[in-house]
Amino acid sequence: MTPRPFLTLAKEGHGTIRVLESTFISYALPVSSEHEALESLSLMRARQPEASHHAFAYRIGTTGDVLKWSDDGEPHGSAGGSLKTLLIRRDATNALVIVSRTFGGTELGKGRLTRTYAAAGKCAVEDAGIVRMVPCSIMQVIAPHEHAARAEHDLRSSSYDIIDVTYGTRVTITLHCAPGKEGGVESVCAHLTDAEVKQQGTTMRPEQ
Repeated sequence: MTPRPFLTLAKEGHGTIRVLESTFISYALPVSSEHEALESLSLMRARQPEASHHAFAYRIGTTGDVLKWSDDGEPHGSAGGSLKTLLIRRDATNALVIVSRTFGGTELGKGRLTRTYAAAGKCAVEDAGIVRMVPCSIMQVIAPHEHAARAEHDLRSSSYDIIDVTYGTRVTITLHCAPGKEGGVESVCAHLTDAEVKQQGTTMRPEQ
């Protein structure tokens, strides 16, 4: 079954907010699994060892089935809860948002604290950017060396996304194409003598 498109973060993003001597440093980054989210969470915590709280939320899976968050000692729902809501409202999945707070000595109150965590998370998410991931087929064209340059030229001219060219006994050109367009790759290479075209499965890539 072809994977469904989903929204995620385009890259790692950062943000900083200071309120009444407390500093809120935020990170937002794409992750592909819960294991990666937990590893990234440990790394982000290590960046801010002086912080008193590391609130976070992450959402995993193309439909966001895995959704976990923590206030890390802040009032219930004020920190990680606001970050969870941020991910849901942006419909972003395979994403982690963490906000590390260095306490400045003045209590903010739950309402202001919630708004500040949400604002810090939003800064990082906006810095990261949102991208739509769509399925694509992984294709390989395997050709003799004497035809490889022509094959690569024709594929690029037909706007196929070539991601790798490997030289061995024969030349293997790996490319992406939209599902249902695999036959077009075969058509482009039909004139090449002794060339093979194979489909190697599917993957996800940013929508172009």
